[in-house]
Amino acid sequence: MKRVLKIFIKSALICFPITLVLAIANSIMGVSIGLNYYFSIGLLAQIGLTFCLTICNAQKIFAGHKAIKRPVRRSVPQRSASSSTMVRRKIS
Repeated sequence: MKRVLKIFIKSALICFPITLVLAIANSIMGVSIGLNYYFSIGLLAQIGLTFCLTICNAQKIFAGHKAIKRPVRRSVPQRSASSSTMVRRKIS
């Protein structure tokens, strides 16, 4: 639930400034609509965005820690200086 709450907060940070800009732009243009209308639009947009992002990331959010595949880092053995030199054969 922590991940869903983080998505809810991030969508609030996206939706309400956009709604505020819309309200300011409409007031400058002379459109008279109550603030409750703008808050309801912002809330519906926030819930919709949260729902969509939760559905898109559902496998990552609701899966256990073992189910999330992470890339395995494998160390590459370093070549030593002696193995990089050429071995010369005696020609008889």
